[in-house]
Amino acid sequence: MKAILGILMLVLSGVLSAADDVPPWVLHGILGVETSSFYNPDGTVHFTNRKRGRHGELGPWQMTRNAFKEVRQKGDRFERLAREPAYAQRLVIRYLLWINAQVDGSWDRTVRAYNVGVAGSRKADRGSDYLNDVRAWARRVGALPAPN
Repeated sequence: MKAILGILMLVLSGVLSAADDVPPWVLHGILGVETSSFYNPDGTVHFTNRKRGRHGELGPWQMTRNAFKEVRQKGDRFERLAREPAYAQRLVIRYLLWINAQVDGSWDRTVRAYNVGVAGSRKADRGSDYLNDVRAWARRVGALPAPN
């Protein structure tokens, strides 16, 4: 039993430390903008809109199949994104960290690239409305302070 608990804590610490690398406003904002979903007080995801996106996106963060392919690992299944919010969170964190590395560490550009792709985010105005929507949702749920 102690061995199982130790393994569980190791797995959870890896997920939590990765989540610590992604600013909360990014996770909260994209979650809200994509599916009007939110985090419960216990940290679980309340996934409100379980429909596929118009381009086949799945899960609380509406991950595309191409995004999934960038970060999938052995045993990952695209369809699980719609059924398991915790699984979807792990993959979206992986994907956001991957994007962030592609855009030189800018979280604003990471959010824009989540919407328009890494190449699309190179143009100054592409994805700006999406970024504003993500920031507004994050402020609404208290994950981002209001600007001064």
